[in-house]
Amino acid sequence: MEISERVVNSETVVFSSASSDSDEIEEHNFNTISEEEVIEQPNLFQLRGKTNFITDKMAAALDRCKISDRDAVHILLATAESFGININELIINRTSVNSIRQRFRKNRIEALRVNSNPSQIGPCVVHWDGKLLPSLSEKKLVDRLPIIISYKGIEQLLGVPELISGTGENQATAVYQALEYWGLTDNVQALCCDTTASNTGRLKGACILLEQKLEREILYLPCRHHILEVVLRSAFEIKIDIASAPDVPIFKRFQKCWPNINVNNFHIGLEDTFVFQSLQNLKDELLIFCINQLKQYQPRDDYKELLLSFLVKHLQMSDSLAFFDDKISSQTKIKMVKAMQSRDIESEANKRIILKPNEIYDYANKDINDFISIQSSNFFNRFGIPMDFLDLDPKLWNENDQYKKSKELVNNINVVNDIAERGVKLIEDYNKLFTKNEDQKQYLLQVVSEYRQQFPDCKKSTLSKNY
Repeated sequence: MEISERVVNSETVVFSSASSDSDEIEEHNFNTISEEEVIEQPNLFQLRGKTNFITDKMAAALDRCKISDRDAVHILLATAESFGININELIINRTSVNSIRQRFRKNRIEALRVNSNPSQIGPCVVHWDGKLLPSLSEKKLVDRLPIIISYKGIEQLLGVPELISGTGENQATAVYQALEYWGLTDNVQALCCDTTASNTGRLKGACILLEQKLEREILYLPCRHHILEVVLRSAFEIKIDIASAPDVPIFKRFQKCWPNINVNNFHIGLEDTFVFQSLQNLKDELLIFCINQLKQYQPRDDYKELLLSFLVKHLQMSDSLAFFDDKISSQTKIKMVKAMQSRDIESEANKRIILKPNEIYDYANKDINDFISIQSSNFFNRFGIPMDFLDLDPKLWNENDQYKKSKELVNNINVVNDIAERGVKLIEDYNKLFTKNEDQKQYLLQVVSEYRQQFPDCKKSTLSKNY
């Protein structure tokens, strides 16, 4: 015979059950059970814990490490026991942990937005990049658009809204609404995005539509990586056998070696004597080839655009940024200053340069100072950069405090869209985690982004900082 026990209202009740058909069922009078037959059980009905020990930093760390509510209960309970804490006094259950984390996310981001001071942020660059991802509530793909601002070396995620479609109008509207919600419409002085038609289209691109919504012009900083990767890819495909697999061995080896490379000590290929001499003749041949091809009919506009990208090399650098480039000679900078102070241009700047075939050769041989005009001073005004140092000899600029502060600001202007691509990776990692609620998903992404900014590594010295 087996005896099973259940505790009801703190009293022990013993049930008997037959272990086989041949066993007799023995009836017991509960009032006459001897102490030997009863194994006392503890009172299972205890008061719930009342101490909430989950701090904001702990909740953010759980989100950062992708710890679910159920896993968090296991980890927190085991940790509390290891410190000798009475776990009966603590709030440790899945429902409570979930509620605490949701409340923290909302309060944290709302406080961050309310306390955000546009005057302290100053001029900033807005970045965005789209990605098709599974919907939170339906079995379909939707467009997600990470929107991030960068300023003074800081990145801030404004949101990753879901779009009906990835058209230029929808992207521009989403970016504008995010800027307006955070009170940053007046702070944005430049934009950075990839060079797809939905972004850079002349009439319906997100860039031009965003300018219309802001009711002012802003500086275009199309991602330099996207501009050059087409050319670079073609060069690699000619010289290196690229496999169809997603991972190219030579790039994987380079990726592993990257942490050991001193990225502050490098020289461009043209500074190497052998490379320079080898390419000098090819430069003229390439120029002649492009000019001849542009004189012929091109069936596709992107063919023409590719040819022009080889010729218009100076468009890879904003003319005003060149004032802070140490590779530009002092003589050239003197010419740039004179050009900005004296040259008259049309009242409206052209964001697109359209060339006739007979103008290409002369245009391709222009120097950077030929692109400087009085409107180049708009760059200084946008980012609040004083221009007094321009009255000095360029050889003395690096000794001028005003120039050094301005140079630091310019060096923190992001001209590549890696920031938005990190936002894409963030939503990819967290799209299916924790919650299907859209508001909570936005709070979650912003909490993780902020936490990563404050605690970029797992060193004790870093993690011991206040949150």
